Amino acid sequence: MLWVDLLVALKIYDSRHICVVGDFNSVRSVDERKGVSEGGGWKEDTRLFNVLIENSWLADLPLMGRKFTW
Repeated sequence: MLWVDLLVALKIYDSRHICVVGDFNSVRSVDERKGVSEGGGWKEDTRLFNVLIENSWLADLPLMGRKFTW
């Protein structure tokens, strides 16, 4: 799973400053979802994404301007 692989990679670079960027196709909260049904397992993915961010000391930078970019 991407989150586990990313956590392992972050631990390898533990003492260095790194920047992790990209579209992970995941959201941190229900407020970031638009027009998607309750099904599909996205709640568990959201939980795991938040665990990754919290356990690896990553910072979720705020988006400027529009809330949705598409």
